Amino acid sequence: MQPEQKPASGVTVPVLSADEALSAIGGGTLVTLRLKDATPEEIFDEISRQSGVRVQGLGSNFWEGSHYPAMSVNCDRRPFWPVLRTLINRYGLFVRGSTAYSWGLNLSSLKNDKLRGPTQVTGPFMILANKAQRIENSSVEFGDPQPRNHTDEFFVLINVFADPKLEILWLAGTPVIEEAVDDAGNALLTETTPPTILNDEGPFPGWELRINLTHPQRAGTHIAKLKGSLRFWIATMERSWEIQDVLNVAEGEHRFTLAGAPETYVLESVEELFDGEQYHVKTQILPSPSGEFWPWQDERLLIKHIYRWLGLMDGRGRFLAPVSSGTIISHVSGQKADGTWVISKLQNGTEFTTRLPTGGIAGKPTRLKWKTFFGIKQVEVRFEFTNLPMPAISGSQ
Repeated sequence: MQPEQKPASGVTVPVLSADEALSAIGGGTLVTLRLKDATPEEIFDEISRQSGVRVQGLGSNFWEGSHYPAMSVNCDRRPFWPVLRTLINRYGLFVRGSTAYSWGLNLSSLKNDKLRGPTQVTGPFMILANKAQRIENSSVEFGDPQPRNHTDEFFVLINVFADPKLEILWLAGTPVIEEAVDDAGNALLTETTPPTILNDEGPFPGWELRINLTHPQRAGTHIAKLKGSLRFWIATMERSWEIQDVLNVAEGEHRFTLAGAPETYVLESVEELFDGEQYHVKTQILPSPSGEFWPWQDERLLIKHIYRWLGLMDGRGRFLAPVSSGTIISHVSGQKADGTWVISKLQNGTEFTTRLPTGGIAGKPTRLKWKTFFGIKQVEVRFEFTNLPMPAISGSQ
């Protein structure tokens, strides 16, 4: 375990290594496949069954008339993402992530260029080096006393994929790049432009990190070493409730509490809109008498913790698709000197449509499932890549 970190609230939060995070979730999602002459639909259906992650073609008739050949697959207790990466590349497919409400992946026939680079598996994470790119741009603005503008960008894109069992709430701080050097001995790190997170929602294309570098005049042909780390806020425990007959819920009837947690969770109402095409779910969170939630470094993390997973189901167990969500945070006195937030309540409204993400129309909602996460910790994910090719010429590579 790494040294503990104190967020803005002053609460000490453990920082786990990737291996410790894997132990905290009871091991990763492993896939075993022993299929002979199986269609791609059969292969991905089996992965879905074993992993609990919906992996399917985009659209109800995606596999009809498919030109993808049957394939024999044999692997024994392999991590989820490396198995999926191998099959996606073999079929030449592209992956599109669904919403954070239902952990799922849709397959498309568009060209995939994000899962072909070298990878590392560390704990419940797969880190992939996507590409190195250099972009030079020169321009002259007539009449400007400065005769020429020139920019030279050089960066590497890294993607981080998390095991489906790991509940990541938010990125924790700025990624750290410890070393970047080419095979000619040139230091490539830049002090002026820190790494940038291009995508922070997951699950695909995962968490995408742009590592900004300096391209030396006498550059080598390869990045000899690229080493760094980034941290995530994760939840190591969860609690869920399922409420029946949701259209007949009396206001404030359902209240839930968690052992060892100060919050009270309240389902206020489920309201029908547009003649049953949409439904509006109102919820409320009431804190302890002191009004403190733990451990909130910022309000985005608080909302991710509370409203990570809220699902509305019809009588056949099909989830309606969320179309919008908004949270109102009511403060008693804002942020105290020690960094803790004093909050009187949280109110959330989420709208769902009966139009299913995969096509078709759901029935009227009968059940609501609300899952929330606690046991908040940080996990540090370290990576090191060697011998990565550098762009050979100016311009976009």
